[in-house]
Amino acid sequence: MFSIRAVSCILAAISLGGCATMLRDGLREDAMAKCAEQGLRYLENNAKARERVIVSSGEIEYMCVGPDHPRYAEAIDPNL
Repeated sequence: MFSIRAVSCILAAISLGGCATMLRDGLREDAMAKCAEQGLRYLENNAKARERVIVSSGEIEYMCVGPDHPRYAEAIDPNL
C-alpha cells in the first residue's frame, strides 16, 4: 500500500478579458490530472470564479487524497 500524501494547493490565475468559469474549470482539470499522476483522488475544498469588467479570475483549493483519508469517498476518481 502506498502512503497518503495530502497536497493542499491554491491555484489562481488571471486572464485579461477571459471567461472566469472557463478559467476555473481549466484549473480544476489540471488539478485532477496532478492528483491522478500521483495515484490519488481529487477533493475540492473551494472554487471561485470572478468576472470583472476587464479582468476575470478563477481559483480553486483542493487536496489529493488516498484511500485512508476520511473524505476519500467524496473525492473524484479521475478514472471514472
